[in-house]
Amino acid sequence: MRHYVQKSLLGICTLAFLTSCDWVTSTEEDPTKDLFRTEGIPYDVTFTPELTGSLETAIKKSSKLLRLAINQPSSKNALLKRAKKDQEIFYHVLHEKGYFEGTVDFHARDDTEASNHHKNKVESNEDASLSSQKPLATIEFKIIPGECFHIGGIAIHTDETSDFKQNQTLRLTEDIVGLKVGEPVELRKLEVAKRKIKNYFLEKGYPFVDVGSPQGTLNKQDKTLYVTFPVSLKQYAIIDGTKIEGLSRINQSFVENRITWKKGDPYNEKEIKRTQKKLITSNTISNFHVTAEPVQNSDDTSTNTQRVIMHVKAVEARPRVIGAGSRYSTSEGIGGRVFWHHNNVFGNGEHLGASLRSSKREQRGKVSYDIPDIGGAENTLSFQGIWLREKTRAYSGRTLTEGASYEIPVQDTFRTSIGVLNDASHLYAQSTFFNSHLTGVPFIAKIDTSDNYLDPSKGVRLSFEGTPYWGKLGEQNGQLSRTTGTIQVYLPIKQNELGEGHLVLASFAKAGTLFINDFTKTPPNKRFYGGGASSIRAYSYQMVGPLDATTVPLGGRSVAEWGTELRARVSETIGLATFFEAAAVTTKRAPEFGTKNTLYGAGVGIRYFSGFGPIRFDVAFPFTRRKDTSGKRIDSPYQFYISVGQAF
Repeated sequence: MRHYVQKSLLGICTLAFLTSCDWVTSTEEDPTKDLFRTEGIPYDVTFTPELTGSLETAIKKSSKLLRLAINQPSSKNALLKRAKKDQEIFYHVLHEKGYFEGTVDFHARDDTEASNHHKNKVESNEDASLSSQKPLATIEFKIIPGECFHIGGIAIHTDETSDFKQNQTLRLTEDIVGLKVGEPVELRKLEVAKRKIKNYFLEKGYPFVDVGSPQGTLNKQDKTLYVTFPVSLKQYAIIDGTKIEGLSRINQSFVENRITWKKGDPYNEKEIKRTQKKLITSNTISNFHVTAEPVQNSDDTSTNTQRVIMHVKAVEARPRVIGAGSRYSTSEGIGGRVFWHHNNVFGNGEHLGASLRSSKREQRGKVSYDIPDIGGAENTLSFQGIWLREKTRAYSGRTLTEGASYEIPVQDTFRTSIGVLNDASHLYAQSTFFNSHLTGVPFIAKIDTSDNYLDPSKGVRLSFEGTPYWGKLGEQNGQLSRTTGTIQVYLPIKQNELGEGHLVLASFAKAGTLFINDFTKTPPNKRFYGGGASSIRAYSYQMVGPLDATTVPLGGRSVAEWGTELRARVSETIGLATFFEAAAVTTKRAPEFGTKNTLYGAGVGIRYFSGFGPIRFDVAFPFTRRKDTSGKRIDSPYQFYISVGQAF
């Protein structure tokens, strides 16, 4: 028998159950019989039959009797009130989990032996802690969940004339709400689905959309629930202008230069999020709220279109920030960082910063000053000075770098920068001192069409970095050029109707080379090394490439790396990955693969998708574990990594 529900699914499913089941305090004897009228009644709670799985967790977590056991009730009535309240709560938990025909019954009984034991202690004035008292009463719950209901169908009801109504499919509906036909009912997920539906239409041009409470048709014979989400789209919106409020220290032009929507564009919540991200990451705005305000007498009734003003309310962040942090890794040990920033020096988002960082591997001090919107919106002129002291497996020493760069975002997906720098270093490696004083002109070009910075599922990333250097290499003048190119491709093998990748094949390739007449004159910090978190993961940091007799990395003139990773999202929060990678670092001019210098590795990983990005757990295994001259293994049998974001 089907009955259609017009109110919220939560309330109506409860009502549907109440009309089909007998609510009783007990089906056996009077639960109040023979309970002792004693202050501080200790009690036990039991469940029959024994609960298991997520239902057991939810039931016990919600129980007032279990949660308040340390505060013993003063009377039988107080104890029974707790039990009756738990009975109501347990019904609610059953309905939340899709057990609409479940029953909850309880029976209260006394424990005579425990009672006499308690009386004897009282009469002899013996002290006993509440935790050591035997129960004077036991509340026995009999919970019969019955059969779990499953989702029998899902629909989104919009205006009959809407484009969505004409093109709606079950697959699209499932992907929007995040539910599938046939899965067990969980009312909590239906509330989440309601928010997802609203977000979907906010990105399709409907700022005034209203999503009603889910309605349900319960089929007791098939044990299914048909869910309908009523949606009132109201008017489609076209942007007619922008109004900004809340600025006092920041120039309005700075905010306008980072707004991604334009007059005449359809309303799109994604553009609001893009703009918000640009402003929040500039550290000048702490909060950013946008509302679409209808323009009077601008609606087009023939197309149900409304022109709107984007009303921006911004909250400025405190310009000065001071902070500190610490970290730990097996390769670097304990490290720490302190910093100071001024993020709005003259009112246009100018950034002045200073930081100190220290770890086992390096000590680093940096001072920087960035001037945004120079020569165009989001063009940035940057100055920086870096003092660096390093102690790695390959070399140790000090480097001082000062420079300036100018970054131009040609498009949202294409950025270039060019600069000039002065680099002076005093390094020690392989029993040799390397002193250099070089002037460089770095050029960087990057294209990024990927859909997500930390978790890309489609698109391409290309980058090229080239820096020619002139100056002192040891005792002589010399010239050195260092270039690298990288490509990363993300191919969605399986995705839903919203374009979200659930099975992604990600691949990368990297090549780099040094141009110098005498490679032995190359400073160690300008050479190429392989291995580690940002290279082939099966080998430790800097350990891919030529090694001396004591297994110290010598660095290479060229590098070639490539890898592929298959990423599968198995649930809303969990993903799995398997990967294969290779790398070759040699003293030859051109990168090479397929020779004895190429090392291979593979591994597996787990991804936990948090609110700020995937947390990555990877373990990688080398195909070849090299030996030193004494026969001892150079390479560990595995490498383990934990970090935020995908590997590439």
